Amino acid sequence: MSVRGVLFLTACAAALAAAGCRSAAPSASDLASALMTPGGSVPAADLTEAQRTDVRLSLARSMEAAGEWNAAAEAYEATLAADPEHAHALHRLAVVRCRQGRPGEAAELFERALKAKPGDPDLFADVGYLDLLRGDLPAAERNLRQALALDPAHAAARGNLGATLARLGETEEALACLKAAGAGSAAESDLAFALAAGGRPREARRALERAPEPTNEAARARRRTLLAALAGSDAGGGVVPASTEEARAEVARGEAAE
Repeated sequence: MSVRGVLFLTACAAALAAAGCRSAAPSASDLASALMTPGGSVPAADLTEAQRTDVRLSLARSMEAAGEWNAAAEAYEATLAADPEHAHALHRLAVVRCRQGRPGEAAELFERALKAKPGDPDLFADVGYLDLLRGDLPAAERNLRQALALDPAHAAARGNLGATLARLGETEEALACLKAAGAGSAAESDLAFALAAGGRPREARRALERAPEPTNEAARARRRTLLAALAGSDAGGGVVPASTEEARAEVARGEAAE
């Protein structure tokens, strides 16, 4: 286990003690043993399975936040070994699989998570985002609208619905969604990137021309990248590729799912 993991487990031990556990506070080594051993016994700590699950999930989220996808996946998998239908572990492991470039596995995990927790707007939002990344726009629209039906204030779902509608050619509603998601003055630029990714270069150029000049150099560089791609399309270079949207750093996404 990494030093980061040991330090985190020590913090977990302190947290469990502060929560009023009846037994002595478990040590970091106790918790490390409990983490990856579903149902295992840790005599010194006398952890319940619920406590083991809490520790596994806390460590998994810590690793996920640090971008340590393999370690996070291992911890979520340990939780699922103890409880195969644990909705939160299924959900977060699906997100990690997306990050690892394994969308097929992510889709299967999302399906199981939705069965375990069918009324979770975050789940529908993340499923819709995966649909968007995979280019299944009807499914993306359906799942993102379901997320918003459950939680009308869900900003990530609203923003990704905007990106989806832009690719479908529903420009006015797309722009309204992006603005409602908090894009503000960047909404027209977000719309332009989504339109370009959807193979609508002329509409993308018009949206970009309406957008105010960005105030920071990184945003200006992204704008120049898109303008160059659009110019190439006008010159007969073909449709602007979906990868152009990546320069925008995931339209209106924010993180996650999480």
